Amino acid sequence: MSEGWSPGGIGEPPADADRVRWPIAVTAVASIALGSLTPFLTGALAVQLEKDMGLRLSQIGGLVGVFFGTSALTSAAFGRVVQRRGGRFGV
Repeated sequence: MSEGWSPGGIGEPPADADRVRWPIAVTAVASIALGSLTPFLTGALAVQLEKDMGLRLSQIGGLVGVFFGTSALTSAAFGRVVQRRGGRFGV
């Protein structure tokens, strides 16, 4: 132990801080992973989509491009909303 340290001192996180942080972290990582997997899985299944839905590969690529463009355009606006409302609102 270092000098000046005391259990329950100022600057020490509350005892239940880890219990609260893990679900938030897991939810955030899962939402990011699932959100970014969607266009990549669409690309992996492009040949099947082309046959089943009658879409050309260029159309599938365009849809994936629209997905990423929409994400880029809305992320700044939603980032400001989350900064105002707090992290729990954003998750």
